[in-house]
Amino acid sequence: MGIKCTILLSLLIVIQLGLTPLQSKADIVIIANSVPKYTPKEDTVFLAGTFNNWTAEDPQYMMNRQEDGSYIYIFKENIKAFNYKFTRGGWHAVEGNSNGDHIDNRLFVFNESGENIVVNNIQSWVDLAIIAKPQISILLEVPENTPHDASLYLTGSFNEWDPKDDRYQFKKIFTQTYLLNLEPGLDTFQCKITRGDWKSVEGRPNGKACQNRKIEVGGHDDKEVKMKVESWEDLSYPLNLYSLIMLFAVFQGILLVITLFSIQNNNRQANLYLSTLIVLVSISLFTKVAAYDRSIFQSFPKILLIPEFIFFLYGPLFFRYIQKLTTFEKKNVTKFWLSFIPFLIFILANIPYFGMEHQTFIDREVDSDFDFFFSLVGAAGLIYNLWYWVLIKNLIRYIGKRLDDNHSFEQNITYLRTVLLLLSLCLGLWGMVYLFGIYDYLFQFELTWIVELLTDTVWIIFASINFILGYFAINQPEIFKIGEVEKYKDSNLSHSAIDELKASLIDTMQTDKAYLNSQLTLAELSKMIHTNTHTLSRVINEGFNKNFFDFVNEYRVNHFIEEVKKSENSDQSFLAVAYAAGFNSKTSFNRAFKKIKGATPRGYLQDYS
Repeated sequence: MGIKCTILLSLLIVIQLGLTPLQSKADIVIIANSVPKYTPKEDTVFLAGTFNNWTAEDPQYMMNRQEDGSYIYIFKENIKAFNYKFTRGGWHAVEGNSNGDHIDNRLFVFNESGENIVVNNIQSWVDLAIIAKPQISILLEVPENTPHDASLYLTGSFNEWDPKDDRYQFKKIFTQTYLLNLEPGLDTFQCKITRGDWKSVEGRPNGKACQNRKIEVGGHDDKEVKMKVESWEDLSYPLNLYSLIMLFAVFQGILLVITLFSIQNNNRQANLYLSTLIVLVSISLFTKVAAYDRSIFQSFPKILLIPEFIFFLYGPLFFRYIQKLTTFEKKNVTKFWLSFIPFLIFILANIPYFGMEHQTFIDREVDSDFDFFFSLVGAAGLIYNLWYWVLIKNLIRYIGKRLDDNHSFEQNITYLRTVLLLLSLCLGLWGMVYLFGIYDYLFQFELTWIVELLTDTVWIIFASINFILGYFAINQPEIFKIGEVEKYKDSNLSHSAIDELKASLIDTMQTDKAYLNSQLTLAELSKMIHTNTHTLSRVINEGFNKNFFDFVNEYRVNHFIEEVKKSENSDQSFLAVAYAAGFNSKTSFNRAFKKIKGATPRGYLQDYS
């Protein structure tokens, strides 16, 4: 009732006793300002404490009930300090906390300089708290394929997850509708619906295992909870669309690995890394699907720990694959092996779980005890793969630059950029899983279905990436190779030497028309002018202020313009003339022409005419 009520009660006491303000300071007034609403009106409230040897029903310390429902007792004797509690005439009927549990003794200490009025609130009575707690009624809707004679049970943390506890059996009230009234006194609990055993437990709409339900218990009013069983794990189709996609990816992975090993080319070492990556991803996908199967999980529950290992292997292996695919240069092997330290940490973190007793592991998984661990592993994997995404992006950018320095033709690295885009999408959705999960945790907003949908989508995208890589590795087994640049022994080239090489290079390009070779490389051209790749690259960069790609393609563009103006080529398409000029693709032609002439081929020729 607050401060105002306390003041009014104090004034009433003063008036009733006919005491002066000075005298009231000597009295000790104990007030029970509020009592539980279910307190029987006929019951008497007593004070018990050190002042009466803790007698629970002492007539001398019977409290006076006021019209507003509060209780007051005024001590005549002067007691400096005492412990006390409120009772209704016995220790079985002593006050308790909001949950009906026993509380510590209350303490009073006499105030020498002020009034001694103590206002208390009685939260519950131990003997009546359970009866007074709200009753929970569960109205259950089940799917159409539920057997008509099925017995349904509620199992949860309140009965040690017994799947067939007769105390918690539902009663059928309509077709596909069941009712269960729980006894009062249950606190907030987790639960699931079964048909009598763990093989016939409820599942998600796709038939996979669902998370535990959580029932919040609070307040004093009765509560009706509506539940809907989306599916029964044992009655669902063994393979849903998600599982089929994942298993198809596993099957494709096996075929890709077999095919990659049969390819004999310069990319064999790179394909070894790609094959290893595909095998590991396939294992991860297979165990991910298998872990959702109830019978497999019951037999091999620790299979649940296996899929996440790929989080700490994917980045290093993919990065290494691109390195081996694109260059002959030797890389730091020690640095490569150090990149697997996070994977070793992950293995060490899993050892206690792998060593856990079989049934204990299952029970803890059912109780969602591993959720924090899996969330932590996923977050670490996300950060680690974001780091490798940056490294791979920089590597692909470096490859593009090196290709322009070593090749005169357009190389197909678009698929690597496509893979990088898919990785970006995968990591973005992965991050959203955590954003929605955190929002759900903080604001208790039901977003589980979104988190699960995003998680499944991430795994499907994740599965598709390797098969794009495998497809290109098979269909274009030697997409590109960046040759090893020969080191020029004498880096101090004189201006006269550079001018001499420039003249030789121009003569080779104009007289021999080396640019007509659509597969012309820096190494091939360096042999034609009797020098090495490093020196030729330097001459082109410093002497013509261009990279190799632009240098050669400028000759091709000019040759194209000359040829297309000739009357005998009037019936030829632009692309046909471009191919004859040395270009190997429409993309390469358009890119080079616009960069050199500042316009499209058609636009340039229209302006010229």
